[in-house]
Amino acid sequence: MADVQRTEKKPLLGGAITLLGGILIIVSNVLNWGRVSVVSTGAHDEIKGGSIVLVFGIGVLVVGLLMLVAPSRGARLTLAIVAILAGLVSLLIAGVAAGSKDVALKSDADRIAGARGSDPQAVENQLKAAERSGVIKVTDEAGVFVALGGGLLVLIGGVAGVVRPGARPMGPVPPPPSSTAGPWVQPQSGPAPPPPAAPAPGVPPPPGPPPPPPGGAGTSG
Repeated sequence: MADVQRTEKKPLLGGAITLLGGILIIVSNVLNWGRVSVVSTGAHDEIKGGSIVLVFGIGVLVVGLLMLVAPSRGARLTLAIVAILAGLVSLLIAGVAAGSKDVALKSDADRIAGARGSDPQAVENQLKAAERSGVIKVTDEAGVFVALGGGLLVLIGGVAGVVRPGARPMGPVPPPPSSTAGPWVQPQSGPAPPPPAAPAPGVPPPPGPPPPPPGGAGTSG
């Protein structure tokens, strides 16, 4: 049977997943990440991811695109490692924002301090005291969960880019020409005949042919 030549498949899956994760991170910046609201009146401030999230998402998007078009295995492997690190950073940032109220309070304090021209740290301390006393409350919004999903997809895409893909068949490879046999030698088409069987032990060999008649004998008339 002829050998089949195989070649490496281009790992498009990792780049596509990373690309989708970058899109989700960018979309999360449009959505609200959290809300700081006054319990008694319902007045609230919406917290966004900020420009750093937008820039980070665009960077991840570029990495995913490069993973799709990178010509060499080494370049794709380097980009996949970058995607893994970016996914871990995304999960860390979104996870801290979702699990800690201090992130939303600090973001709201910076906004209030910028509008009033006051000290951001003093405003942050006031907001934290108000949150502990139940005057205000902090809730997570959809944006932080979209960012978590995007970071997870980026991490999965990077891992998929590191894993070496399978191979696909390209076609049969012709056998190499023989260098010892000339064109006049015909290959043997059938199996070689078996060697003669050896006589069984204890059985005398079969008798040979009878001797010829004497050469000098003649007839007399």
